[in-house]
Amino acid sequence: MTRPLASLLTIPFLLDKLGSAGLGVWMIALSLMGLMSTLNSGLSITLVTRASRANDDTSVEATESLSVTATIIALITAAVLLTVCLPPVLLIDWTTLLALESAAQGREVKELLVALTAIMALGFVAAVPKQIMLGRLHGFVSHAIDIVALVTGAIALIVCLLQDFPLWALAVVFMGPAAVMGILGGIAYLRHQRIRYFVPSRFQRDVFRSLGEDSYKMVGYHAAYSVSSQTDIFLIGALAGAQASAIYGVAQRVFSLPIMFALAVTNAQWPALAKADAAGDYASFDRILRSTLKALAAFGFVIALAIALAYPNILLLWLGRDLNTDTMLIVGQAIWIPLAIIVTLYDISFRARDETGFLAKHMIMMAVVNIVCSLALVQTIGYAGAIWGTIIGYAVVLFIPYLYRHKQLCAARHFPKESL
Repeated sequence: MTRPLASLLTIPFLLDKLGSAGLGVWMIALSLMGLMSTLNSGLSITLVTRASRANDDTSVEATESLSVTATIIALITAAVLLTVCLPPVLLIDWTTLLALESAAQGREVKELLVALTAIMALGFVAAVPKQIMLGRLHGFVSHAIDIVALVTGAIALIVCLLQDFPLWALAVVFMGPAAVMGILGGIAYLRHQRIRYFVPSRFQRDVFRSLGEDSYKMVGYHAAYSVSSQTDIFLIGALAGAQASAIYGVAQRVFSLPIMFALAVTNAQWPALAKADAAGDYASFDRILRSTLKALAAFGFVIALAIALAYPNILLLWLGRDLNTDTMLIVGQAIWIPLAIIVTLYDISFRARDETGFLAKHMIMMAVVNIVCSLALVQTIGYAGAIWGTIIGYAVVLFIPYLYRHKQLCAARHFPKESL
C-alpha cells in the first residue's frame, strides 16, 4: 500500500524536475528492482504462514527459531543478489537499450541501479521482523513503520529534487528509510514481545532446511508474478521509449491504489485463514473468505468505473497536466482492477492452505502467457497492449483454474455446501 501512496506524493515533483523521459527512466529502474526483489519474496511469504501457524504454547521459542533462521537465509539471499545482479548492471549499455539521448544519462541509470541493488539487499534483512509481525496478527505495527518510512523518504526525495541531486542519491534517500526503519522498528517490536531477534542457539537445521525449501519453491511463484507485473514498463521502454513508460507507469499507479487497498485487507486476513486451516476450522475459513470476496469484488467494480470516468481530471488535479493517455489503456486498467482483486484474494487463501506447488505452477504459466501476449500487443496497438496481455494471462491461467481448485479443496476438506 505504501508504494502507491509514495507515488501520489512524489510523481508530480519527479515529472516537474525530470520531465516525462526522466520519469520513465526512474520508473523503469524501480520496475527492475521489483524483479530483483523476487529473490527474497519466497522467504517473506513462507515466514508469514509459519509464524501464523506456530502453536500458542510454544510461539516464543518457535518465533525465535524462525527469526534467526530467516535472517540467515535473508543474508545469504542478499549476497546472491549482489553477486548475480551487480555485474550485468555494470556491463549493460543502458544508453542503447533504453534509447537515451546521451551517454551521461546511461551512466546515471547505471549508478541508480547500483544504489537500488544495495538498498534492496538491506531490505531483505529488514523484511524478516516485519513478516513475523504479520504472522502474529500485528500487521498494523508493520504498516505504521511503512508509513513513517514513506513520509520520511518522500520528504527527503522532494528536498533532494529541489537541490538537483543525482538519481542515485534520490534513490538512497527515497528507498533507504524503509530498510533502516524496518530493521530498527522490527527489533524494537520483537523486544517488546519478549522475543529475541537473533539468538544463534535457537538455530535449528531442520527449520533451516524446511524454511529454505518452502521459500525457494515460492520464489518461482513470486518471480513469475513479478515478471508479469514489473516487466510491462521495461518492455514499453525498450519498444516505445521512456516517455511511453512514464504514461503507462502513471496510469498503473493510479489504478493500482484500490488493488493495494484490497491487498492490505487480504494480507490482514491471511494469518486468520492459515490458523483456521491449521485447526481444521473450515467453517470459519469459508466465512472469512466469502465475506471478504463479496465486499472487495463490489468495491473493485465500483472504484474501477469511477477512476476510468474521472481519469483525465485526476491527472489534471494531481499533475497539473493531461498526458494524453490512450483510451485502450484506461479501459484495460479498469477491467484489471476487479480481476486482480478477486485473483489476489484466492491467491491468499491458497497460501494459507500451504498450496505452494499449485500457486507456483500457475503463476509461472501466467507469466509466460502474459509476456508473449504483451509483446505481441505492444507492437500491434502500442503501449496499451501491455495491460491487455496481463488481463489475458490472469483470466485464462489464474482466474479460471483458481475457481476450479477452490471447489476441489472445498469438497476434499468438507467445507460448508454453500462455499461450493
